[in-house]
Amino acid sequence: MHNATWNAAFLLLTGVATLPAQSAPRLAWHTPSMDSVRLVPGATYRTGNTGRLLYDLYLPPHPRGRVPLIVIFNGVERPFRDLSLNIAWARTLAGSGFAAVTYDSDSGGTETNFTALLRAIGANSQVDIDRVGVWAASANVMTALPLVSDPRRTTIRAAVLSYGAAEVPAFRADLPLRFVRVGLDQPTLLHAQDSLIARALAANAPIEVVNHPSGEHPFEEILDSRAGARIVAGTVAFFERSLAPSFRGALAVEANRAEAGAAAYAGDWSRAVRAFAILAAEKPEDAELQRRLGDARLEAGDPNGAVTAYLRSRELGHWRRGDIAIGLIAAYAAVGHREQAFAEVANLPPMWNKADILRSHPMLAAYRADPEFIERMR
Repeated sequence: MHNATWNAAFLLLTGVATLPAQSAPRLAWHTPSMDSVRLVPGATYRTGNTGRLLYDLYLPPHPRGRVPLIVIFNGVERPFRDLSLNIAWARTLAGSGFAAVTYDSDSGGTETNFTALLRAIGANSQVDIDRVGVWAASANVMTALPLVSDPRRTTIRAAVLSYGAAEVPAFRADLPLRFVRVGLDQPTLLHAQDSLIARALAANAPIEVVNHPSGEHPFEEILDSRAGARIVAGTVAFFERSLAPSFRGALAVEANRAEAGAAAYAGDWSRAVRAFAILAAEKPEDAELQRRLGDARLEAGDPNGAVTAYLRSRELGHWRRGDIAIGLIAAYAAVGHREQAFAEVANLPPMWNKADILRSHPMLAAYRADPEFIERMR
């Protein structure tokens, strides 16, 4: 019996088959295990507006316990279950140890369909739907990113967003995102994606940005591209890290640090003071947290509080002695202690250009026209 005939017969008998390697879709990065993934085809997850909505579930050749699920996202109301690119991604991910699913969608609602899909797959004892990753590309990003950014969807632990953009009100601090940008994309889409990435960076969200300078939209099935293979392999590795049981809670542990950084970047100094005060209380011997608390208090209009934090940072032996001195110069001057401010000039490193610091440092902007400051900072 030919292999294809045997596989078809096995599929009819069991509903699960090892996929034939011949002519199967593949990506630029490929390993032998991807030719042995198992398929549960054509299962119904919901009855939609146009009838039954189906999904194909791809499973690892040799699973070790319950495995995380990667959803090949479909948010454009089209039968993407059989799309070559989606099948290739599902095979790649299943061959790397995940469960992966491609599915059909309709106008009944992206979120409704996604929720029903997870509920249906949850009946499979081999799949851990408490560890879900989402891979979305192109137009699918427009609906995938808002969905994964919903803070209520805590079972979604990671998402990869390739050559697409979306509008979201906020980014989840606990959700690792990987943005894949391709250099040969349409300029309008690149500008939209770059704007999205800039907003994520400004929010200090946990993101990775990968630029494929010579990449097309899509690029993954260009088999002779070593650059493309590297990015595909990197995406698999990203899911492996982010969905590992040991990673759970890793971002939450450092959420206050991320919040402090985001607030300082945004210039929201009252918010930054609150965040740095919490951190400094948790680690009172951390000289850098004391220095940053001093900066935040000074910017928020509390120079006396800033002095206390700066002096504590110095007492703890912080190596940024020059930065502490600049902060103390500004803080002492703000409360009228000019002689103490001028005494701090001696704590600036000798190689620093003091006149240039006065002209350019934002903390000293209020004193640039002050004759005595100009004289002391020569």
